[in-house]
Order: sequence, then C-alpha cells, then structure tokens
Amino acid sequence: MKKLVIPVIVVMFMFYTVACSMLGSTTQKYLGALNNTQKADTMQSKTESKITIDLSKASDEAKKNFENFKDITFNVDETVDNKSKRSETNCFIGFGKYSWGTKLYIDGDKAFLKVNDKYAKMTPQDNGTIVSADGKINKEYQELGNELATIWKDTVQKEILTGEGNFIESTPDGDVKITQLSLELNDEKSKKILDSLAGVLSGSEIAKKTAIENVKKYGNYEKSDEEEKKEVINNISEWFDKLPENMKDYKEKFSIENLKLTAKIDKDSYIIDETFHGEIVIKYEGEIRISFDINTTRWNINREVNVNIPEISEKDLMNESNFDEEMDETFSELFGKQDKQ
Repeated sequence: MKKLVIPVIVVMFMFYTVACSMLGSTTQKYLGALNNTQKADTMQSKTESKITIDLSKASDEAKKNFENFKDITFNVDETVDNKSKRSETNCFIGFGKYSWGTKLYIDGDKAFLKVNDKYAKMTPQDNGTIVSADGKINKEYQELGNELATIWKDTVQKEILTGEGNFIESTPDGDVKITQLSLELNDEKSKKILDSLAGVLSGSEIAKKTAIENVKKYGNYEKSDEEEKKEVINNISEWFDKLPENMKDYKEKFSIENLKLTAKIDKDSYIIDETFHGEIVIKYEGEIRISFDINTTRWNINREVNVNIPEISEKDLMNESNFDEEMDETFSELFGKQDKQ
C-alpha cells in the first residue's frame, strides 16, 4: 500500500500548497490588486474548496484505500474588522461519511478556537497567525509559509496573462463592473514549482516535526507498540530527507493538467472573486485523476460588518490536556482505525 499511497499524498499536498499560493500571488497587475485588498479595514469572504478523486480507472488497491476520500470539501466563511481587531471564522471539512466543523474568534488580544462545545484559548499574532497559548513554533511556521509563497511569486510574477476583459458581475454587493484576469501554467512549469517546494519541505524541521507528531498521535498503529512507533518515525524522517531525489520518480508517475487561476477585480482595485482549478493524473497501478477547485468570494470591503463573538467564560474553556483529548477523539472519528496493509 505504501508504494501507492505515498506518491498520491505527496502530489496532493504539494499541489494543494501551490493552489493556495496561487491565490496569494501572481502577475504584477494581480499583485497590485492583492496588496490593496489585503490592506482593507473590513470585509467578508467565503472560500469553497473541493477535491474530487476519480477512481474509475484505478486499481482495486487504490479504490480500497481512497474510497472514503473521493470527494473532499473544505469551506471557510470569514468576517474581519481590522479596525477593531475582531474576526469570526467558520471552518468545515467533509469527506465520505465524515464531517467536522469549528469556529475561531479573535477579539483584540484574545482568541478562541471552538472544539465541539468547548473553547481552547489561543494567542493572536500581529500577522494573523494563530498558535497555542504557549506561543511555540509560530515563527518557524511563518518562515516556512513565507518560503513557499516566495517560490510561487518568483516563478509566476512575470507570466503573461492568458485572458483579460471587462464585464458586469452580479455580487453580494449588487451588479459591479469588474476586470477579469486569467493565468495558466503547463505541466513543465508546474513541476518546476513542485521541485522547489520539495526542496523547502525536505529542509524544514518544523514540517518534519509536525508530520511525526501527528502520525504518533493519530497514526494507524498500536500506540503501545514502541517498535512500530519508532519505525514510523524513522520512515517519515527518511521520506523528508529523500524527498528532492524521489521527486524525479514521483514526477514520472503523474502529469498536471488545466492549471488555471481566474481573478475578478472591481473598479476600486479589490479582488472580489478568484477561482483556481487544476487536475493531476497519477498513472500508477491504474490511473487516479484528482481535480481541485478553490473559489474565494469577497464582499463588504471597507464597509460596515458585524462580527458575532459569543460570551465565553472560564467554565467554557478547556485546558491543554482536554484540548488534546478532544482533538484525539475528533481525529479518531474522522479517520477511524483501518486494518494494516
């Protein structure tokens, strides 16, 4: 199973990273509008992400291992008021028969993550990053994110737009005149980006640490089996170390198709809508076709917004131990414990 699953997970993770980065930076005209949008005092937004896996031409093994992940949905609704440093974020993830939702509230120097019916107290940072109350690893995560964003920006900022035009668009704010920009990347250019991403991830201790900690806590093995746990940790470390050299083998097993970003910019140079679509075809023990669609819509930019933050008392809060238990239970419900392959 490992020979099949690892290439699929590698490609899905890095491709999704590219997708998120693509929505963050591309071409000088887009970058100007993005900078303007990011400086807005208030806005509301909705991001709808969907990953669809076509297993019709896949091997029986692939169908067995990815049946529950054929359709993955991840949605984020957000209301932000930077003037008062208040925000409300609703997140939802669903795949197969499983689903989970959570909420994040920021009120000045206080932040709370809702897990089931309780709240975990977090620490809001000036850059918008949320970490646990002890403040650990925030800087390392931020540096990794900056490196990944820089790779994308340096790669595509000089790309020529494949399409541009002016239209009237129906939005939550009514009918507005927009400029639409489109950008496409072919298989060769996309894989060059993945090579760069692989190099950064391979050298990132925080990425390796996070992967190890998650597998130790939620992995498919008996937690009392120390030998198996040690083997899992060693395998993950080795995988990260050899990722750049293994990319050549991975890349021969997949192709990237229809990678396209479409952005809609209003007359005030705000990005009010952007859509990213792409497909990867993995040719290994049959064929697995993975389609990505990510759409973000923004409205009420620099207008009055209502951030709904509930009253949260001390009795509503959970400590670190309770938080770990709640997350452990949630992940167990989401992913379950499968038979070893």
